[in-house]
Amino acid sequence: DAVNASRFTITVAATDEAGFAADYSNYGVSLLVAGPAATVTTDNRGNAGYNSGTDDDPLGTDYTSTFDGTSAATPVVAGVVALMLEANPDLGWRDVQNILAMSAAHTGQEYFDLGHPIEQGPWNLVTSTVSGVAHWNAGESAYHRSYGFGMVDAFAAVRMAEAWLVMQGAARTSANDVVITVNGRTPPVAIPDSVFSSDTTSAVKEVKVAQNVWIETVYVTVDITHERASDLRIWLMNPNGDVAELMAQGTEDFNAEDGLRWTFGVESMRGQQSAGTWKVFVNDGPFLRDGTLNDFDLQIFGAAATNQDVYHFTDDFMDAKLTDLGRSALSDIDGGVDWLNFSAVSRDIVATLTPGSFIQVGFDSWVQLTGAPTAFERFYS
Repeated sequence: DAVNASRFTITVAATDEAGFAADYSNYGVSLLVAGPAATVTTDNRGNAGYNSGTDDDPLGTDYTSTFDGTSAATPVVAGVVALMLEANPDLGWRDVQNILAMSAAHTGQEYFDLGHPIEQGPWNLVTSTVSGVAHWNAGESAYHRSYGFGMVDAFAAVRMAEAWLVMQGAARTSANDVVITVNGRTPPVAIPDSVFSSDTTSAVKEVKVAQNVWIETVYVTVDITHERASDLRIWLMNPNGDVAELMAQGTEDFNAEDGLRWTFGVESMRGQQSAGTWKVFVNDGPFLRDGTLNDFDLQIFGAAATNQDVYHFTDDFMDAKLTDLGRSALSDIDGGVDWLNFSAVSRDIVATLTPGSFIQVGFDSWVQLTGAPTAFERFYS
């Protein structure tokens, strides 16, 4: 749905009461966060509401325990946004989305576990040594096609909202948006028909992005001609080598002989940098149909990249550290005045900013600060 691809909407996944993806919840790289799909909440008074008093709901008619679905998950996130804006009404709409992503909590299966039948693959938690982006828990952000950046966390989001503009400066709105548009106007590429379902042979097109921004949302517009477009899988690869699956093979046939032009919205690369080579891959299933990748356009939305870095930490740090020991040490090598943002951390913190020192949270030693004597100048808790 094009509404899900729009950067002006927050697309929310739904989970059950245990925090696992609900079987009716859509998935994909346009998700920002997840919300609980089953909740106890207030109702219209008396018999006029969801709880009519004649059902099995054990609560009185002014409350309901059976309100569920994405109709429940999305309002929970809207309620958290309301709390954020109550705490800091000066936030811009782009700030709200960035805070929700940075403060979201791990949910569902453990990192790299593939055991749940509803989840779409594992958590994407690339090591900081590979991506070079260390702005979330001393590494790269965690993202899952079934949960986005994770479960909305009201405590963490509100505390980050209070502190956000102290560290980020001017509110991020439409007025100070940075937009990069690149057109991949190169000759069409034939899409090879796979011989086996495991065949990953693909049509590939690439573009180079010279300007560097901190990414928020990416739009990818593909133009394809194909006899059965439901056979296709489409991926986007960024300069770090991280991959976003834009389209999976469908169960219903549809063709694109007259052309398929569609814009996909990508949230999974939020927080990374834009400069470098971007690629689109199109793979055709083994069904003896021909097609062509005509071209693709790339739009990258975000904020100008500077060396004024903010490193965000949440209560998920120790879980992330178990999967990536590179998070044990944090350095900043590009200069600037840098923040360590511990506003979302719920336990006591002991920290000094001298090189070689360890930041301790509760009884755990989290991260060692390395680098020049002035690598980290400011701390928020």
